[in-house]
Amino acid sequence: MACIISAAIQSSLMHLPLRVLHFYKKKGRQLMYTGSRNETGRVDDEYLRLLQKMIEKQERSVRVTRIVAAAECILLTIMLAAVVILGPRVLGTVKNVDSAMEEVDDLIVDVEKSLTKVTTLAEDADALVVANETAVNEAIGHFNEVDFESLNKSIARLSEVLKPLADFAELFE
Repeated sequence: MACIISAAIQSSLMHLPLRVLHFYKKKGRQLMYTGSRNETGRVDDEYLRLLQKMIEKQERSVRVTRIVAAAECILLTIMLAAVVILGPRVLGTVKNVDSAMEEVDDLIVDVEKSLTKVTTLAEDADALVVANETAVNEAIGHFNEVDFESLNKSIARLSEVLKPLADFAELFE
């Protein structure tokens, strides 16, 4: 990572004028003049001040870049861990949902078949009721023709006749 950052610093310094880079070297926090002096023999303070500002900005930029790179590495690690941990669970859940949907589809087909059978049964029952309606009406008509008074008299006479026979059967018990 240090190699990448130093390469970034070097590439960012590439746009500086070559003579500025030749004249000044960084030593600690102070810039030392290593090239020739200007016409008066004095160090050009303007170059030195500009170069020092540029280096400070680049150092801040490098620090920010390092922080961003570290944060990206942490986020990437967290995301990879989440995928590794949650991936199999999600796949298992998807498989369970898929099998449940297949079972629901099978149940729907069974319900449709059952409803068809119930509908057919209801239609057959309705047809049976309609067909037997006339027979039931005839039976009720014959039942209404029965003379219940004479039937009751006949039952009473039969009871009188069978009474002695019942008494005789009780003797053998």
